[in-house]
Amino acid sequence: MATVQEAINLLVSGANRFDSLRTKNYPTDSKEYQASIGRIMGDLDKALSIINDRISHCDVLLQDTSISAEARGWLAEVQGNFSGIRDMIVIDFTRGQQGSILSKAAHGLAAAQVNWQKAHAALMADVARLKPATQAVLRQAA
Repeated sequence: MATVQEAINLLVSGANRFDSLRTKNYPTDSKEYQASIGRIMGDLDKALSIINDRISHCDVLLQDTSISAEARGWLAEVQGNFSGIRDMIVIDFTRGQQGSILSKAAHGLAAAQVNWQKAHAALMADVARLKPATQAVLRQAA
C-alpha cells in the first residue's frame, strides 16, 4: 500500500514541475509542456488516490464503536485533514497557481501524517478491543 509520504513526494514533485514550466515559458501547445502536464496530472492522480484511501480507512475505523474517545478524536481530525487537502487540490487546483497549491497540500499532508501517527498510537492501545475487521484495516493503513 502506498504511504502518505509517497503522496507528499508526488505533490512536491508536481509543485517543482509547475515552477520549472513557469520558468521555461513553453507554449501551452508544445510537446514539452503537454508532456510535463501529463506527468504532473499522473502524479496528482496517484496522490489523490492515496489521500482517498486514507479517508476510506478513517471511515471504516470510525465505524467500530469499541474505539476509545481519544482514538476517535484523532481519527476524526485526520479524516478532516485529508478531506480538506483533497478538496484544496480538486477545487483550488483549477483556479491557478497550481505549484503553490500543491506545495501547500504537501505541507498539509505532512501535518496530517503526524496526526495519523497519533491516531495510530491511540488505536494500538485499543487493539485488543477492536473488531477483527477493524484490526485488518488498521494493519493495512499502518
